[in-house]
Amino acid sequence: MKSIRAMEKFVKFLEAFVSFALRAVTIALPWLAPIPSAVIIAKAAHVELSLDWVTSIIIGIFLDGFGIVAVVLLTKLKQYNAQRLDGEPVAPVKNAWLLVLAYITSAIWLTVFLKIFPESILKPLSYAIFPLITLSGAMALSLSVSHDELLAKVSKDRAANALATRKAAEKEARRIAKLEKEAARLAEQERKTKELAFPVAQKFPVPALVEIPEAYKGKISTKLANDPRYVAFFVEQVQRNGKGMMPVEEIMKLTGAPRKTAYNYTTYYKRDMSIE
Repeated sequence: MKSIRAMEKFVKFLEAFVSFALRAVTIALPWLAPIPSAVIIAKAAHVELSLDWVTSIIIGIFLDGFGIVAVVLLTKLKQYNAQRLDGEPVAPVKNAWLLVLAYITSAIWLTVFLKIFPESILKPLSYAIFPLITLSGAMALSLSVSHDELLAKVSKDRAANALATRKAAEKEARRIAKLEKEAARLAEQERKTKELAFPVAQKFPVPALVEIPEAYKGKISTKLANDPRYVAFFVEQVQRNGKGMMPVEEIMKLTGAPRKTAYNYTTYYKRDMSIE
C-alpha cells in the first residue's frame, strides 16, 4: 500500500511539474523567439555592411524589438476595431500594417538581398534603412499614444452613454410608475363612484317575498310578481298612497336594487297602477 501511495504522489508531482514547465515555456518562448532573428540581422550588418560588432548587435536588437512592437500594435488595433461599437472611431490598422511591412522589408533586405547581391547598389542603399526604421519607430510610438488616448475617450464616452441610458431608464420607470399610480387612483375612484351610484346588494339585502294585498294581486305582471324586490317596493308604495312616489334612494335601500333598477321600478309601478 505504501508503495502504491508513493507512486501516486510521484505521478501527481510529474503532472504538476509538466504543467509548470509548459506554462513557463509558453510565457518565455515569445520573448526568446526573436533572439535567433536578432543574431542573424546583427551578423548580416557586421559581415555585409562591415559594421563593428557593437553597432551590429544594437541594430539586431533594435530591429527585432521594432518588429515585436509593430505586431503587438497591429494586434491591439485590430482587436479594438473588432470590438468597437457602431459610431465609435476606427483605429488606423493600415498604418500598423505599414510598420509590420517596414520591419519585414528591412529584415529581408539585410539578411537575404545583401547576401544574394553583395556588391550591388543595394549595399549603399542599405544605410538608408536605419533612418527609415527610426522614423517607423517614432510612428509606432505615435500610434500607440494616440490609440491609448482613443481608448480613454471611448471609455469615457461609453460611461457617459451608460449613465445617460440609466437615467433615461429610471425616468421612464418613474413615468410608468406614475401612470400606473394614476390609473389605480382613477380605477378606485370609478369603483367608488359606481358603488355610490349603484350600491351592491350586500349593502342592501334583498328583502323576502312579501304577500301582495288581494286588491292589487291582479295588477302586477306575473314576471314582476316573482321579484321580491319589486314586490317589496310595490307594497310599500301602495301603503304610501297619497304621499307621492318613493325617492329612488329609498327604493334602493328598501329593495337592494341598483339605481337604474330602482328607477325602472317606479316606471313599472306607474304602468301597473295606470298612473300617467
